[in-house]
Amino acid sequence: MSKIVKKASVSAMVYAMLLTALPMVSYANESDDILAHNKSLLSGMSTTDIDGYGVKNNWVKLKLDTTAITKNVGPEATFQYYEEVNNQYKGFLLPENLNLDLFGMDQTTFWAGSLGVTGSEVEKFKPIADALGESDAFQKVKYPVGDLSIKNDSVSVFKSTLGELSSSTIDLKSNLEPLKAWVEFASPGDTSSIKTTYSTYAYIEMTLPEGLSFNSNDIKNSIKLNNSNYEVESARVTGKKVTIKLTKYIRNMNKADLKNQPYDILDIDLGIGGIKYDNSVRLGNKYTIKASLYGLVDNYDRSSTPTPQTRLVNVFAARQSDSGKDSGSNLGDNIMSVTVALKYNTVTFKVDGQPDKPVLVETGKSINGDVDNTQSMPSDPTKSGYTFKGWFTQPNGGGTRFDGNTPVNSDITVYAYFERTPSNPGRGGGGGTTPDPGRVDGGDRVETGIKISQKYYDKAKTVIVVRHDLFPDSMTASVLAKLKDAPILLNPTNKLDPRVGAEINRLGAEEVIIVGGPDSISEKVRGDLKAYDKDKDVERIAGVDRYGTSEMVARRVTGITGKKNTGVIASGQVFPDALSVGTFASRDGYPILLVKKNLVPDQVVRAIKDLDIKKTYIAGGTNTISKSTEAKLPGVLERMAGKDRYETSVAIAKSKFRDSKEAFIASGEEFADALVISPVSGKYNRPTLLASRNKKTNAVVKKYIEESYLTSITGIGGEKYLPYSILLDLVGK
Repeated sequence: MSKIVKKASVSAMVYAMLLTALPMVSYANESDDILAHNKSLLSGMSTTDIDGYGVKNNWVKLKLDTTAITKNVGPEATFQYYEEVNNQYKGFLLPENLNLDLFGMDQTTFWAGSLGVTGSEVEKFKPIADALGESDAFQKVKYPVGDLSIKNDSVSVFKSTLGELSSSTIDLKSNLEPLKAWVEFASPGDTSSIKTTYSTYAYIEMTLPEGLSFNSNDIKNSIKLNNSNYEVESARVTGKKVTIKLTKYIRNMNKADLKNQPYDILDIDLGIGGIKYDNSVRLGNKYTIKASLYGLVDNYDRSSTPTPQTRLVNVFAARQSDSGKDSGSNLGDNIMSVTVALKYNTVTFKVDGQPDKPVLVETGKSINGDVDNTQSMPSDPTKSGYTFKGWFTQPNGGGTRFDGNTPVNSDITVYAYFERTPSNPGRGGGGGTTPDPGRVDGGDRVETGIKISQKYYDKAKTVIVVRHDLFPDSMTASVLAKLKDAPILLNPTNKLDPRVGAEINRLGAEEVIIVGGPDSISEKVRGDLKAYDKDKDVERIAGVDRYGTSEMVARRVTGITGKKNTGVIASGQVFPDALSVGTFASRDGYPILLVKKNLVPDQVVRAIKDLDIKKTYIAGGTNTISKSTEAKLPGVLERMAGKDRYETSVAIAKSKFRDSKEAFIASGEEFADALVISPVSGKYNRPTLLASRNKKTNAVVKKYIEESYLTSITGIGGEKYLPYSILLDLVGK
């Protein structure tokens, strides 16, 4: 501003006095007749001046007094805007106690200090623009608008980690083309060859809420200007607020030169960095950053016959653009803002018979290690007659252990796991706690499948339907069922059992999948099942035989999991090994492929190649899958086998369920019960052990139960194939 003071004496003195003699704002009472008051002060002036000044003051709501004083107040304190006039900006307000003696100064006062037009009252100048032939320029004379954004999004809540916010900038853009349009409109026909300097002073005040802070009091180097015409003159941090002063000089131009400049020459475009979440941030809360943009454009007009609409100084304030309104803010429509929130996930702690306890944890961190110290692990729960053993990602101690140091990257539910407190020292010989045998069974195998569904599935979007009396097609269905979190329901070949339909309704299922061809589940039954399928198109997964069906199921499984490069191989000629290993395959999402004792069928060879299976597990001994067949399989990692089907089920349990404390027991003589429990076993990380009605045959199974400290045994199926006396014998009772 000092250059203009040197160039013009009277105008400069008045201009400087106006800019330095303004105390902080104190707004006029809206009930006053401000316009009449101001006009009365100008009674000695010409009608033109009074009318022009009246128009100006009508939209700025300016109230004037008549005592002149001088006081050094910088532009940041001088220019304030009024936010609450009809809920939108009408422009800048000058203080009501301006104390400027209008009668002691020439008419330069009225245009040197006049305010730039913003807000709806600009329409009062439209007739003037039309008369001057500047209607096109006038169309651009609207209030400036601005917007705050992060990563080009100004509307949504920006959810970030600590590091993501620290490495981001709060971007502010404002369209100031109305100011250049005003210069064009206000100076029609100006052909002066006098070169001068046009300057812009912009002030950005950005305020952070509690929960956010600046990295330091010096963030000037964290400001990135995208309009290189501006310079950052200063950036002053005071507590939660930063005031940034931008300057811009367009040198050695007359008004005709300026008119030829692009409209975006005055636009504000910058990013403000150096902002972080602090220790007061709370998960689940939103934090709104607000900003104000105001300033002046000095066009250094020294015309000898100024008109009321000609401005030496255009003062502006930007309001929030309509298109960029912040959905997370409650600051109203005018205040520029952007809202942020710390990324978090919810850990839900479940204890039987107690309300769920959700705990929020910063994404990627642990409960003990995140920023919010108001969130913590719950106290260890208690249960009469039991000892709490920890939290696990699946019920009954299944899955993996969870504690306060476990990193969390997604919403998760964990379950309290208890072990019964022993009432005796065990069975001797190093044995563990005596488990109590339980049972899930129905009147027949169809009902047993339904009972399992009712016990372990509250709701399910998908159900798998297989034939109830023959095993070949259904042996590999368990992995798909586990991946779809779907129960396996058994049904006769040619008629839909109404109990099955009722269970599908109870589950609220929307998708029905049949595993097996028409000889297993007929087309008639498939047609009846369409009534329970949302799309009325029941999917059938089948091949020309059991080996082809295993291929097609494997392809469906891999379509869900992606190629894991690992498969499980079991005999297609006998059912027990495939059902025992189905628990492991289901848990880990590995497809099961069936082979003959001395042959790998072409369908399986094709599947191994297409699914890029490079490693395999074999279930069963050489009596079911020969060594010559093993040699044809890729990358055999392990053969899990025993002398018979019962010992093979134990071998699988020992290898793949070492930490499990619960197990299912199913008949090794009939396939149905072991089949329907298999996806549940995988879901809850429990082995399925096979048992015989002959106690001597169960010796290896009984020894495993004793030495593994199992705390719960659940029998699957009825008395016919799994007598209760056998269950009691297995647990040493």
